[in-house]
Amino acid sequence: MIAQIEAIGVTESATDLVARADVENRTATRAARIAFRAALEAGRLLNQARDRCAHGEWLELLAGPWRGTTTQLLTALHDKAHAAERHGPDWPSTACKLSNALRRLAPNLRVLGVEVDFTRSDTRDRQRLISVQRVSEAK
Repeated sequence: MIAQIEAIGVTESATDLVARADVENRTATRAARIAFRAALEAGRLLNQARDRCAHGEWLELLAGPWRGTTTQLLTALHDKAHAAERHGPDWPSTACKLSNALRRLAPNLRVLGVEVDFTRSDTRDRQRLISVQRVSEAK
């Protein structure tokens, strides 16, 4: 019987399996904490964006997908933000930093109903494009 178990690759003891399960559980718990913090941060940023919009602009901003380069998105956000915020430590100072932040937040934004896609244009220059849209509008 032991030879049959070893033949199919089951050689770990119950103690070893419990220890491995504990490691996986701790890993999952850490990942959940990170995702929760990122989702809270995404919510905080969305609230700040809403506060920057004039009456009626927020729904317009959410009404349709946004598509463009990271530089264009940074410029659009720059136009909406207060000067104190643009000079704050959390503000992305370059398009590259904005793109990296969006890549990190994309899974958490998806949970909140916002899809962020990174593609390249079909034109000869193959620009890197970002599209942001509510999930209900996604392809």
